[in-house]
Amino acid sequence: TVKAEMVSTLSGKIMGTIKAVNAREGDRVIKGQVLISIDDRQVSAQLQQAKAALKEALQAEVAAFSARDAAKAGADLAQVTYNRYLKLMEDNASSKQEFDQIVLNLRQAGAALKEAEAVLEAAGQRVKQSEAAVASAEVAQRDAEITAPFDGVVIARMVDVGDLSSPGRPLLTVEKSGSVEIEAIIPEDRIQLISLNQSLDVVLNRLQVS
Repeated sequence: TVKAEMVSTLSGKIMGTIKAVNAREGDRVIKGQVLISIDDRQVSAQLQQAKAALKEALQAEVAAFSARDAAKAGADLAQVTYNRYLKLMEDNASSKQEFDQIVLNLRQAGAALKEAEAVLEAAGQRVKQSEAAVASAEVAQRDAEITAPFDGVVIARMVDVGDLSSPGRPLLTVEKSGSVEIEAIIPEDRIQLISLNQSLDVVLNRLQVS
């Protein structure tokens, strides 16, 4: 049996209606040629939604940065004020009531800073998730076009325009051009005549090849 050294069955990766089939059985194709186009309106809508979500997430992150910076400034000021009143208390130049209020302010400022840092971390996570969603949608959009993996010949076409493509469904089979291999079943009583790296002559349709 003579067959191509490489055969690839192209399958869909997204759900959608096939809007164009640009190759038939027997057609020669080149690497990168668009063979099948799938309606990408759904994935395009998903991409736009993902980009909008990313924009909102980035804006929220900017706001979270500002809030964190403000909370840090407040905490720094509260710490400076505490240090000043602590010295005043040591010099008996401030009342305990005033000092207790300063301590309370310091604790509240510290709590506000921790909360702002937690909000900022959550905003960063949302940005990462949104970026991943955009990347996934962009990949899905590219998957709407099925291209030839190498130069070759279409040997099987399993779909037509209007059919539904779904992940894993075979669409076309392409056989690589330029190199073939021969499969042969050797009778057991001839095995001793075959050795590794042995050169053989093969006759195909009255034509002899080596």
